[in-house]
Amino acid sequence: ALQESPDNYHIWCGLSIVSACLRRLVWVDMGYFKVYPNMYVVLVGDPGKCRKGVAIQSAITLAEDLQDIKIGPDAITREALIQFIKANEKQVNISPTGVEIYTHASVTIVSKELSVFLGTANLDFLSLLTDLYDGPSIWEYRTKNKGIDTISGVWLNILAASTPSWLVGSIPLSAIG
Repeated sequence: ALQESPDNYHIWCGLSIVSACLRRLVWVDMGYFKVYPNMYVVLVGDPGKCRKGVAIQSAITLAEDLQDIKIGPDAITREALIQFIKANEKQVNISPTGVEIYTHASVTIVSKELSVFLGTANLDFLSLLTDLYDGPSIWEYRTKNKGIDTISGVWLNILAASTPSWLVGSIPLSAIG
């Protein structure tokens, strides 16, 4: 079917949704570490011309009927993202005999406006996203008043859209580098 968005937008949105389906249940074993299929995909194009939102909405429509895919909100605070990931921690049996339980917290964030998701120059949030990208087996968040949140099998996938001018004006060069 003919779409308004460029083909490469649809390809990257499709890859992101395939990644969301695979979650942290698929990996490449590199010996000392594992590579998981999570991706941070950002469609970048001029506002109103490239139809980034159309490509993202098409991908979301594909994923809506899949029960195990956990899609987070368009906008969220750092603390709420941690709680959302923790709330989606799940145990699955990965052996035919039922003796090997695997715990993962696989979440996909879809945001048609990266500026809404990230905010402006939010270095703490960007640092968190960088830390979570590697998919740590155990990740802890400690607070003075609320104790410790421990998450097993963190896996975060992001599909978002932005404009070139917003990226240049709102994300510090140090964060991009």
